Amino acid sequence: MLKEFIAANDLKAELIEFTKPVETVSQAMKLTGAKADEIVKSIVLESDEQELVLVVLLGADKIDLAKLSQATKLTNLRLAKPETVLEQTGYEPGEVPPISVYGIKTILDKKVLAKKIVWCGGGSKNALMKISVKEIQSSVDDLIIEDITQQGD
Repeated sequence: MLKEFIAANDLKAELIEFTKPVETVSQAMKLTGAKADEIVKSIVLESDEQELVLVVLLGADKIDLAKLSQATKLTNLRLAKPETVLEQTGYEPGEVPPISVYGIKTILDKKVLAKKIVWCGGGSKNALMKISVKEIQSSVDDLIIEDITQQGD
């Protein structure tokens, strides 16, 4: 699905397959040689309004739920259930890329804009994607750029 999206949109993003699952930022750092601030994570949250939000932020950062709630106008945001993530995105939690996800509002943390190239979920447990932040921005239809991380991060 992601491979086809990259090809159909003529993106320069690269999918890299590994022999074992990549489940944490530290594993991604070891496998790619990237620093923590060169890795982004894509997290799906759900709200009381039954809406989903895809949050894309630097690997070491944490979501400030109050800021996110204010940016999205949604209440009681929490991690989406694994079955909801799969059903709504086509990807399992931990596999979700920042692109190729339809019908869900995407919030890109402002700190990600300071990066040129990032590593992120590659659509499977054993893959990562290397992509430019500009390609993320140009490939997401419903994108909001906002400061949504906790202070001190």
